[in-house]
Amino acid sequence: LAWPVDPVVSLWLERDGVLWVGHESLGLAVLYSGVRDDFLPDTALPGRAVRTLYRDSEGVLWIGGQSGLARWASGNKFVFRREHGLWNESVRQIAEDAGGGLWVGSADGLMRIEKRDLAAVAEGRAARLAVRTFGTEAGLERDRACVGGVFFPVHDPPYDRLWFPTTEGLYTVETRSLPPLRPAPEVRLTAVGVGRLVTPRVAGRMHTGLPDAPRDVSIDYTALDFTAPERVGFRYELTGPVVQRSVWTEARRIRFERLPPGAYRFRVMACNGDGVWNTEGAEVEWDIKPFFWETAWFRLACLCVGGCVLAGAVLSSERRRVRLRLAAAARREELSNERARIARDLHDEIGAKLTKLALLGDMAAEDAKDNPVLRREVEEMAGAARLTHRAFDEIVWSVSPRNDTVRRLSHYICKYAEEFFAKTEVKCLCYLPNDLPDTPLHPRCRHQMFLAVKEGLNNVLKHANAPRVAITVMLSGGRLHVEVKDEGRGFDPAAAGEVGEGIRNMQERMKAVGGLLLMQSARGTGTHLVFEMPVDKEVRE
Repeated sequence: LAWPVDPVVSLWLERDGVLWVGHESLGLAVLYSGVRDDFLPDTALPGRAVRTLYRDSEGVLWIGGQSGLARWASGNKFVFRREHGLWNESVRQIAEDAGGGLWVGSADGLMRIEKRDLAAVAEGRAARLAVRTFGTEAGLERDRACVGGVFFPVHDPPYDRLWFPTTEGLYTVETRSLPPLRPAPEVRLTAVGVGRLVTPRVAGRMHTGLPDAPRDVSIDYTALDFTAPERVGFRYELTGPVVQRSVWTEARRIRFERLPPGAYRFRVMACNGDGVWNTEGAEVEWDIKPFFWETAWFRLACLCVGGCVLAGAVLSSERRRVRLRLAAAARREELSNERARIARDLHDEIGAKLTKLALLGDMAAEDAKDNPVLRREVEEMAGAARLTHRAFDEIVWSVSPRNDTVRRLSHYICKYAEEFFAKTEVKCLCYLPNDLPDTPLHPRCRHQMFLAVKEGLNNVLKHANAPRVAITVMLSGGRLHVEVKDEGRGFDPAAAGEVGEGIRNMQERMKAVGGLLLMQSARGTGTHLVFEMPVDKEVRE
């Protein structure tokens, strides 16, 4: 049989002939009928150095190695280590006694552990083992390493007498005559060092200062066990704003650094070499004061200062916004006054002179009735004066701030349409709601809407050949609607060349004020134009 070149340090032969083989560095292997199987994985082994093997009376396989004690039972594999309570992880011997205990020989002496405790920890029903250790107090000359295997009598386990070879000789254990368990050791605090912000609840001489660490606490503790003081173990817990619990440790000093403010309680427990715990232990309480920037009054003051700063910033911003609004309102008022003045001056000066010019033309035409040529020229001059006066009225209307409302615009559109179709064959009908409000309009919006509607009326007269046109004005949903519907010949908007410059101008004018132009037309059915424009605050301003 070819076997790896690695020392074999432990064997266990089952009743069915299966041989378990523990190696020095290759782990655990199984031999069936002289044929070696694959080496078992290391996940459930106490290291790759398997020092001892043992199957107990309940069929559990125990494996001792350099890094703990493994328990294999019906599919449940678990490795016990120092954090579970083992005094030493280098396990070299395993045996059981008639009292249900498992004896473990280690590099630092003997241990006895109840198998039921081992099962409870392996199955998750307990966290720590109750381990009883044996040293000079039990008859050993010194705590020496156990070496080699354990000698078992010829009968089946469990055994009343066990033999352990050690580096100092051969030892035997009468498992039914063990000394009684020693009482739990007394736990005492020997020194407590506190920073300048730490206030112990009970003053005492053991309290010393830590000048360089205002929030640190250092605690020294011990347990009185004169039989085997070197085998005393400790567990401690800290409760408060910071919670900390330790595993089994031999350390006799602990230091907590930079603890947050609050009330704390520290308790330490100890066990002796027999695994008997003093669960009451010893405790100390203290309070840690906060730095001044962590106090409630400081945070409240910061909150107040921050609130005042924020309120001041908001107030300053609001005042600035109000000043800007007032300045903008003053500029608008000044501009409105200037527009009103210009409108009055234009109307009073140029309008009056144009009216006078038209009247003089009419009078001159009457005087020149005997001269047809002169009469025709004078009438053309008077007509041009009237047209100029009408265009001038439109300019004055657009400049005057009194007309910057929805009502004024609607009335002016209807008035212009009636005058525009007055001397034509087109019958003009205007429909205005009775409750049309005086909603303000931006001068630019008002002017663009009027020019777009004017272009639409001009197209009706020039191209539609309509006997009648209807103009409807309404205000709905914050939008002004002006509809121009004629009964003319209509046109096809999709046909090439049908959309002229006038329609594009109307669309651009409505788009410039955030509005749109809706158009419906077909040949022989007339044309329906809808001019829409928002009149909300954002557009007006």
